[in-house]
Amino acid sequence: MTYQAGNLPGLVLVEHDGGFTLSFQQRLLLQHSAQTPCLWIGRGKADIDMFRGNFSIKDCLSEKLALTDAVITPQQQGWEIQFSRGEVAQATLDITYDAAGRLEMALRNGDKENNRMWLRLAAQQEDHIYGCGEQFSYFDLRGKPFPLWTSEQGVGRNKQ
Repeated sequence: MTYQAGNLPGLVLVEHDGGFTLSFQQRLLLQHSAQTPCLWIGRGKADIDMFRGNFSIKDCLSEKLALTDAVITPQQQGWEIQFSRGEVAQATLDITYDAAGRLEMALRNGDKENNRMWLRLAAQQEDHIYGCGEQFSYFDLRGKPFPLWTSEQGVGRNKQ
């Protein structure tokens, strides 16, 4: 089954046996099947220390589980996709868009014991990854593991 976003031309979700593809303006964003899932859920314990703005991050992953099943439910401004691995683990991906044509994907965890989620975005051979905060290793981060850690330095300032 093919779903078109009424107010956002070019946003298409195609459901096929055991999976789906999501594309925007003929560019593949997500591709999911039981053999190649796009969402994983897991659990682990993080040890995070900070000294003068420098962070030491140690992560001990205890479980990572692919969510192989997906059920698509059309919504007013997009879709809700319920991912699961039988009764073991569940998560929901909400795909919405606004009047300005901005696409938003929001993940919701179905189990409070799981505290990690991985979403695999589709990429073309010529795609590159730049930015992701200040990195002193590589300019193009494609294929490289790198940490993303966000911290608000202005908390407590200018309470007006």
